[in-house]
Amino acid sequence: TTTVSNQWETLTFDLNAIDPTLVYDKAVLFFNFGISGTGETYYFDNIKTTKLELVKLPLTFESETLEYVWNGFGGAGGAVVANPDASGINTSSKVTELNKSNGAQTWAGISLAIDEPIDFSAGTTVKMKVWSPKAGAPVLFKLEDTSSPKDANGNPSVVAEVFANTTTSGEWEELSFDLSTFPAFDPSKNYNNLVIFYDFGNPGEGATFYFDDISLMKLVLLQLPITFDNADLDY
Repeated sequence: TTTVSNQWETLTFDLNAIDPTLVYDKAVLFFNFGISGTGETYYFDNIKTTKLELVKLPLTFESETLEYVWNGFGGAGGAVVANPDASGINTSSKVTELNKSNGAQTWAGISLAIDEPIDFSAGTTVKMKVWSPKAGAPVLFKLEDTSSPKDANGNPSVVAEVFANTTTSGEWEELSFDLSTFPAFDPSKNYNNLVIFYDFGNPGEGATFYFDDISLMKLVLLQLPITFDNADLDY
């Protein structure tokens, strides 16, 4: 139903109830449906299909309608699950689980396709809450532009990857990944695939790792003068 008169607005028609296996080849529009015409004129433009909700940063994994399809490789697997330890800095109900099976490759991990390229205007440092069964485990955060030329192994040539180590075990902590430290990082590229590696460089031991709340932030230094007014800093 229109909400204004004599000006443009965008209307959304949810077609989830249709059968997507059928071929639809005609669009039919009825204005002021159910009311006899009085000679009025209506205009419309820019008809397109779209997703009402996109898989994009920030990722909280709380959506009831999105399907987060994690693709595992090298002996790792991932899925959105109930938070196994809703405490400390992370009391959210859902998180992503990464299981690195016993004997998995040293480079085993999971990846998630992003519905639109990442916008780095909010910053180039990624923050992610993690729960690890051991301290000192290397976590590799990687972004890929899947449309870029592939190398001999079929991997995209445009990537950005940064390491951070867990510092505790059996509780939630927040890790930061400063993408600007990766020499080839280019914020103008269309990074559309996110990859997480747990305990990178070590063979799988059957460990289960959890992460949540992936977001971008600007890296701000704590330095004099200190006013305690910066919302981006943790004092």
